[in-house]
Parts: sequence; structure tokens; C-alpha cells
Amino acid sequence: MSHLVLLWAHPDSCALTGLEEEAGAARHEVEELRRHLNDLEDRHEALLRAALGVVRVVRPEGALLIDRLESLPDHVREVVALSAHYGAMTALASVQLRSSMHLGQYELGFSESASATTRRALMLDFSGAAAVAATEVDVDDILQNGVDPGLDSL
Repeated sequence: MSHLVLLWAHPDSCALTGLEEEAGAARHEVEELRRHLNDLEDRHEALLRAALGVVRVVRPEGALLIDRLESLPDHVREVVALSAHYGAMTALASVQLRSSMHLGQYELGFSESASATTRRALMLDFSGAAAVAATEVDVDDILQNGVDPGLDSL
């Protein structure tokens, strides 16, 4: 003998089950958004700490952090240019001391007839001198004391 069982559900209970499922999905979505927000806040804090660290080392001008960050590219260019100048001065001073030649009497720079390829090849010949100059240039001092090209710190 077979039994037929009929289940009757109240129409409100189906709606309630649907609402519970939607609420569960919404809770899950809210938790996922909270995790994402926490991750973004952690990243923001890390970026802020990094920015403050750079500003403390480089000391760009500006009253607000945003002003200091915006001035960083120009400040970095100035530091790089000054470091190159110090490096060139160091290399020339080293050659003058070793050769007993007074290099100040020469007009510095490449001749107009020298091609870019010749210039690059000659510069590569002096890569050893560049390494010596790089060890003599105190980039931290340049960063701390700004872009004053005076030789007081040498």
C-alpha cells in the first residue's frame, strides 16, 4: 500500500524562507565589503607611513603632506643632478691629483664633431671612475642638506 503524504506550507513561510536567504546573502556581502574595507585601510596606512618616511628623509618643502609629496619629483631631479655634479667634480679632482695636470684650463664638454655613439663609448670607458665617484658622493648628505652645491659637506 502506498502512502501519499501531502505537505502544505503556509504562503507566508515560503516568503519568510526567501527573505532569510536574501538576508543571509546580504550579511555575506556586508562581511566581504568589511574585509575589503579593512584591507584598503591597511594599504592606506602603509602608503601613508611610506610617504611620511620619504618626506622625513628627503625633506621637500611644503606645509602639508600633499604639498611635500607633490614637490618630490622636482626635489629628486635636483638631488640626482647635484649628485651627478659632485660625481663629475670628484672624478676630475681625482684625475688632476693623479696626473698633476690643471684641468681647469680646458674647456669641458664634448666636441661638436663627436657623435652620440662615440660619446657613449667614451663614457663607458670611464665606468670605473664613475664607480669611484659614486662611493665618494654622499647621497644621504645631499638629501639631508638639500641641493646646495657648496663644497662645505665634502
